[in-house]
Amino acid sequence: MSMSVSLKKATNKTNIKHNNRTMSDKDKERNSHIDESRSHENVYLVQKDLKELYQEEFGEALENYNAKQKRNDRKIDDYFKHIQSSKKTALQQEMIVQVGDLYDFPMRKDYEKGNEILLEWFEDFEKRNPNLKVYNAVIHNDEATPHMHLNFVPVASGYKRGLEKQVSFDRAIIQQDPAL
Repeated sequence: MSMSVSLKKATNKTNIKHNNRTMSDKDKERNSHIDESRSHENVYLVQKDLKELYQEEFGEALENYNAKQKRNDRKIDDYFKHIQSSKKTALQQEMIVQVGDLYDFPMRKDYEKGNEILLEWFEDFEKRNPNLKVYNAVIHNDEATPHMHLNFVPVASGYKRGLEKQVSFDRAIIQQDPAL
């Protein structure tokens, strides 16, 4: 059996409530493609609070940056809010990874193989991409095909201006593999 792997990098928009199935009743109505009787089969790999991840990753760099500032108007109170209000930088990124399509998974038992592939891909993703800090990852088994929602913050370092460590997808990728 041969299957394709599809990868979609979403815009800066994400719906963590959808990904983690913590939607309101109104949202559930809009997501009629979800079979709630199978939601217990979803696999939650990582569930961290995005603000806490920002504190872990950027807290020290923010303190160092603010300590160097002589003018109070140049200090950044909250890096999360600073990036959230930025028009140039997204707070986070989302990828959706799918194995095969609905024709590859006619039987529920076939979902197991899809889950194995997605789990292995996820474990390798974290090893291959140490600068992409995952804060939420879930495999959905309650829709037409098994697929994974992967949310992460791209972290780059070595900046001379601003914080020494910042959110930057391009620079995070290049720092992982300078040959790019």
